Amino acid sequence: MKLYEINREMEELLDQLIDNETGEINEEVEARLNELKVSMPDAIEDFAVYIKDEVAMLKAMKDEKAALSDRISALENKIDRHKESLARYTNGEAFKGARAAITYRKTESVQIDENADLQSFPAGLVEVETKYKPIKAEIKAYIKEGNTLDGASIVEGKSMSIK
Repeated sequence: MKLYEINREMEELLDQLIDNETGEINEEVEARLNELKVSMPDAIEDFAVYIKDEVAMLKAMKDEKAALSDRISALENKIDRHKESLARYTNGEAFKGARAAITYRKTESVQIDENADLQSFPAGLVEVETKYKPIKAEIKAYIKEGNTLDGASIVEGKSMSIK
């Protein structure tokens, strides 16, 4: 899937420029890119278009992942509903056929009521989770009002946009 056509050799070299495992620049590939008789504006544009292609591929993959996740959820729910139906048909009794067998085993699980006071449970029977997550937009506004926070500051940077 290509949204933009770029020089094939340039694309292959750009693919190999950065080692996916180490993040280091491949010097041989960098040298070959420099050998190409491509003007700097063309090289920059080719690189930007290459990144646009990668962004498009990433979006397509994320969309497909979301679609598959939805399908997995739907299928899991469907299977659970079918098992419940089958359990009603068999009345909890074992079944053995030529192509399938159904067995049941006794299980135990703990059910905690919604309104149970977990704080009254003996130590060691409950875990206490406290999670602090900074609300960066609120912290930014707080600092911009002239306040200070240890360990928090506003850092200026640049954000690249490729269109």
